[in-house]
Amino acid sequence: TEVLRAAQKDPEDYRSLIPGSPWSEQIQKGIDGSDVIVLVVSRDAIASKNVELEWHMVIQQKKRIILAIFEAVDLPPELEQYEWVDFRGSFTKGLKKLKRQIETPEAEERPAPETGFKIPFIVWLSILVSIGTAFLSIYAWWTILLPFLLVPLPYHIFKRDYVYTRVQAALWMLPLGLLFQLANSMNINSTTSIVSTETINMVTTLSLFICPLMIYLLSSKGMQRWGKPGAIRTIFKSHAPGNIQPEPVSFHIDFAPQDRYVANALSTTLEKHGHKKHDDIDSAQAVFVLVSSFKTDTQANPEKQVVFPILVQSATPSEKLSKVQWIDFRNGMHHLESVAKLLHDPANLLRALGIRPAGNQLVLPAGIQSMVNFLAMMAIFTIGAFTLDLASNQSNPITLCIGIIVLLMILFLIYKLITALIRRQGRLASIYGVIGVFVFLGILYLPLLFSGAGTYMLDENKTEFNGSMLTVFTSMIYVIGTALIALYNLLQIKHIWRWFPSRS
Repeated sequence: TEVLRAAQKDPEDYRSLIPGSPWSEQIQKGIDGSDVIVLVVSRDAIASKNVELEWHMVIQQKKRIILAIFEAVDLPPELEQYEWVDFRGSFTKGLKKLKRQIETPEAEERPAPETGFKIPFIVWLSILVSIGTAFLSIYAWWTILLPFLLVPLPYHIFKRDYVYTRVQAALWMLPLGLLFQLANSMNINSTTSIVSTETINMVTTLSLFICPLMIYLLSSKGMQRWGKPGAIRTIFKSHAPGNIQPEPVSFHIDFAPQDRYVANALSTTLEKHGHKKHDDIDSAQAVFVLVSSFKTDTQANPEKQVVFPILVQSATPSEKLSKVQWIDFRNGMHHLESVAKLLHDPANLLRALGIRPAGNQLVLPAGIQSMVNFLAMMAIFTIGAFTLDLASNQSNPITLCIGIIVLLMILFLIYKLITALIRRQGRLASIYGVIGVFVFLGILYLPLLFSGAGTYMLDENKTEFNGSMLTVFTSMIYVIGTALIALYNLLQIKHIWRWFPSRS
């Protein structure tokens, strides 16, 4: 999209697509009305059947083609003769060369590169810093998941296939994990520590600088251009259309019974602004299809009427709906007013609310995401605290068995709740289910809190940490974190309530 923004005066290509109309027709019109076609060359682009159909269409019309080389790949013989601009190194230099090439064509001295390797400086820097985070994560070996995600990160960056949300969460958790390791290294009774306290202290301090730097690099424009869809940071813009008096439009909402809360909120807002609800899906002027795990298709025909797929949660729409530009409400229904005010003008509606199609990566409302991240962190630290306590040789067989049972119960509940929150399915996928699990987890953490504190009080040297104090820290983090999560989600209660499926 940045190549196209620089190459033409119109907005990005996906913002020029009109909601409710199949992409194929609009792409055809775009090709017919263009003088120059910029073809982004990468492995995925050359392997795409849809892209192949498009450039074949351009060749048949004998239009000018400029190849924007992002990856050196074997080109089809039909494309080897065309102009090209190398974007594999500096993106800024590539844009300047593309502008010059469009305005003043220059004869190529050699064919487009099909072999060789070049990557931008920002990628090299990110790989270098990721090696540092991978090394630091080894000291948090007891978390298991953090090294599992961060040790192979340099390779995944090189291959462009890392998942941004997972890596970001792991990077935020790593300093906390190292703080836990620091506390364990201060255990005067531990015979298992092979790393000095000074070393752990230095590693923890380094993580406070390197982890935020790694997050900053991964979210930079250069890395966002480099990564595949899973590596893209989804950004939702806030938009206020102002005091617009929309023209009345008859609408129909096609939804699964489980998405009734979302449908009701949308319908209420549309009717408040003068739009008329229509019971017949075939005769309505606009059809909203709520796409979720409960519904991925519709009876509406995008070829004959305006269809707005609204992505309620991460799901794979049917082939019919995947060819129509959608509105993304996965992070919550924050822009219902904008939809109602701009419904009569689909083009402006998309420009206001559209985001770049970035694949099917997991996106959750902020309140739900906060709970998922917190629960995942608790699972990691609970396993780690138990592992380090066990390594400290301070548990007798009875205490060990009880600890294992409590640990398995905690992990089971966390897994079930995270699954329910993400999928919106199961008995726990409700406000009351979430509250019940958090309360029950609190009951399970309380014995760990008091048993650890009791062991600490019996210690003659109270200035030192012992292994059981790690369980105290874990329990304290749960209590404090739960209170903060509850307070934050009270401010997000409308979006939280709509996220959970209707039971009636």
